[in-house]
Amino acid sequence: MIKAMLYTPVRYLRRLKSLWRHRNKCRFDGTDITLVDVEFEGSNMVADGCAIHHSKIGRGSYINHKSRIIGSRIGNYCSIADNVYTGFGHHPLGCISTHPAFFYDTKGQLGWNLFGDKDAPVYDPFKKPVGETEYSTVIGHDVWIGSHAMIMDGVTIGTGAVVGSGAVVTKDVPPYAIVAGVPAKIIRYRHSPETIEALLKSEWWTKSPEWLAENLNTFKVGNVGFLLNDYED
Repeated sequence: MIKAMLYTPVRYLRRLKSLWRHRNKCRFDGTDITLVDVEFEGSNMVADGCAIHHSKIGRGSYINHKSRIIGSRIGNYCSIADNVYTGFGHHPLGCISTHPAFFYDTKGQLGWNLFGDKDAPVYDPFKKPVGETEYSTVIGHDVWIGSHAMIMDGVTIGTGAVVGSGAVVTKDVPPYAIVAGVPAKIIRYRHSPETIEALLKSEWWTKSPEWLAENLNTFKVGNVGFLLNDYED
């Protein structure tokens, strides 16, 4: 009884401590935010009701209310709307049971397990994108993800892409593609192939905040030629 009464305030204090630790790199819009093993690169914002676990958030990117980001690497200047979900985990379909207790130690997840202490897991529930060893979802730079979108494990969303509200993304999204639907499909591209190539080559998202501020008017008018040809490192 006493333990149950103390659980909520103790958890609340732990949350506050975690938010305080990241205060110099991220602004938190509320206190109902759970952070576990999260790295912020600076100028970030996380809104109330979010849970972020085992993820890396690039400079300038923000995550809106009640989103759940698990095992994800997010690039710079991304716009993540409310109720966006990543990091679902998979269940094996070709075996007798899909229940995780038959494939790995579920003691931490469920409070009980069938595996012994020395039994090795036989299935990894978190599929990773090709070439990725740490994160199950990779989101490029300058990506806009709409409200209530779901990004499945093993997916890479290319730089500059847009994911429509309510989309379920099950496959990789090319750079600067606009996808929507269930499952998500390419609607069109934001720019011509030549412009996309120029934008990717510019890597403007790696520039300092000072450089971006100095060239803000260029971004307003969409002068891609300036980014590609007219600036000097």
